Amino acid sequence: MLWFSGVQVLVFLAGLQKEDRSLYEAARIDGASAWEAFWNVTLPELKPLVLVNVIYTIVFLSTFALNEVIVTIRNNMFSTFTGFGYAAAVAWLYFLLIGVVLLVWTALTGRQKN
Repeated sequence: MLWFSGVQVLVFLAGLQKEDRSLYEAARIDGASAWEAFWNVTLPELKPLVLVNVIYTIVFLSTFALNEVIVTIRNNMFSTFTGFGYAAAVAWLYFLLIGVVLLVWTALTGRQKN
């Protein structure tokens, strides 16, 4: 799993570096512990990056060369029995499935509290 998490770690590190230190100072002055500062300052600041990382991971793993669906599409593309038609149909259904999964994930996690 570590081989597939390099970009996500870099995105989180970049997000942690851009956080405003004055928010942590204000939380410390208000009496927040490190645990409370994590839940109330760090995690809300990283929420958009979590969304980006999940979308990146879903797209990356769904287009990975050893994915069973991709292997099926590749094997059926030049088959004399199924050919391009079957491979194209499977590819379109897979594309639509990934699109629906990304849409549902974005809708569930992208809501902002007012």
